[in-house]
Amino acid sequence: MVTFGLVLHVSNLNDLENWQAIEEKERVLYRRISLLLVVILSVLLGFAYVADLDKTDLYNKSTITKYSAALALISLIFISSIYIRYKNQEQND
Repeated sequence: MVTFGLVLHVSNLNDLENWQAIEEKERVLYRRISLLLVVILSVLLGFAYVADLDKTDLYNKSTITKYSAALALISLIFISSIYIRYKNQEQND
Protein backbone atom coordinates (compact mmCIF):
# COMPACT_ATOMS: atom_id res chain seq x y z
CA MET A 1 0.00 0.00 0.00
CA VAL A 2 2.86 2.34 0.77
CA THR A 3 4.51 1.78 -2.58
CA PHE A 4 1.16 2.39 -4.27
CA GLY A 5 0.97 5.82 -2.63
CA LEU A 6 4.59 6.56 -3.49
CA VAL A 7 4.08 5.67 -7.14
CA LEU A 8 0.96 7.84 -7.28
CA HIS A 9 2.77 10.88 -5.95
CA VAL A 10 5.86 10.45 -8.10
CA SER A 11 3.60 10.17 -11.16
CA ASN A 12 1.69 13.23 -9.99
CA LEU A 13 4.89 15.24 -9.66
CA ASN A 14 5.82 14.28 -13.21
CA ASP A 15 2.38 15.14 -14.58
CA LEU A 16 2.33 18.50 -12.81
CA GLU A 17 5.42 19.53 -14.75
CA ASN A 18 3.76 18.76 -18.10
CA TRP A 19 0.27 20.17 -17.64
CA GLN A 20 -0.06 23.61 -19.18
CA ALA A 21 -3.63 24.31 -18.01
CA ILE A 22 -2.69 24.52 -14.34
CA GLU A 23 -1.84 27.83 -12.68
CA GLU A 24 1.62 28.16 -11.17
CA LYS A 25 0.25 28.87 -7.68
CA GLU A 26 -1.77 25.65 -7.70
CA ARG A 27 1.12 23.70 -9.23
CA VAL A 28 3.38 24.74 -6.34
CA LEU A 29 0.73 23.85 -3.76
CA TYR A 30 0.09 20.40 -5.27
CA ARG A 31 3.82 19.79 -5.59
CA ARG A 32 4.37 20.63 -1.91
CA ILE A 33 1.52 18.39 -0.79
CA SER A 34 2.80 15.53 -2.93
CA LEU A 35 6.33 15.92 -1.62
CA LEU A 36 5.09 15.99 1.97
CA LEU A 37 3.11 12.80 1.40
CA VAL A 38 6.12 11.17 -0.28
CA VAL A 39 8.18 11.89 2.84
CA ILE A 40 5.47 10.56 5.17
CA LEU A 41 4.97 7.44 3.07
CA SER A 42 8.73 6.87 2.92
CA VAL A 43 8.96 7.05 6.71
CA LEU A 44 6.08 4.59 6.98
CA LEU A 45 7.84 2.28 4.55
CA GLY A 46 10.95 2.43 6.71
CA PHE A 47 8.90 1.60 9.81
CA ALA A 48 7.31 -1.32 7.94
CA TYR A 49 10.73 -2.69 6.99
CA VAL A 50 12.03 -2.36 10.54
CA ALA A 51 8.86 -3.93 11.97
CA ASP A 52 9.23 -6.84 9.58
CA LEU A 53 12.87 -7.42 10.50
CA ASP A 54 12.62 -6.63 14.21
CA LYS A 55 11.89 -9.65 16.41
CA THR A 56 11.23 -7.58 19.56
CA ASP A 57 7.85 -6.28 18.32
CA LEU A 58 8.94 -2.71 18.91
CA TYR A 59 6.60 -1.52 16.14
CA ASN A 60 3.03 -2.75 15.83
CA LYS A 61 2.56 -4.12 12.32
CA SER A 62 -1.22 -3.75 12.33
CA THR A 63 -0.96 -0.06 13.21
CA ILE A 64 1.54 0.51 10.40
CA THR A 65 -0.79 -1.33 8.03
CA LYS A 66 -3.77 0.82 9.05
CA TYR A 67 -1.82 4.06 8.59
CA SER A 68 -0.48 2.83 5.26
CA ALA A 69 -3.96 1.97 4.01
CA ALA A 70 -5.34 5.34 5.14
CA LEU A 71 -2.53 7.29 3.47
CA ALA A 72 -2.82 5.25 0.27
CA LEU A 73 -6.55 6.02 0.14
CA ILE A 74 -5.90 9.73 0.82
CA SER A 75 -3.27 9.70 -1.92
CA LEU A 76 -5.64 8.07 -4.39
CA ILE A 77 -8.38 10.61 -3.69
CA PHE A 78 -5.96 13.56 -3.87
CA ILE A 79 -4.36 12.46 -7.13
CA SER A 80 -7.71 11.53 -8.70
CA SER A 81 -9.20 14.92 -7.92
CA ILE A 82 -6.26 16.73 -9.51
CA TYR A 83 -6.18 14.46 -12.53
CA ILE A 84 -9.92 14.61 -13.23
CA ARG A 85 -10.06 18.38 -12.76
CA TYR A 86 -7.22 19.27 -15.09
CA LYS A 87 -7.69 16.58 -17.70
CA ASN A 88 -11.31 17.72 -18.14
CA GLN A 89 -10.13 21.33 -18.32
CA GLU A 90 -7.56 20.45 -21.01
CA GLN A 91 -10.21 18.66 -23.08
CA ASN A 92 -12.50 21.71 -22.93
CA ASP A 93 -9.75 24.07 -24.11
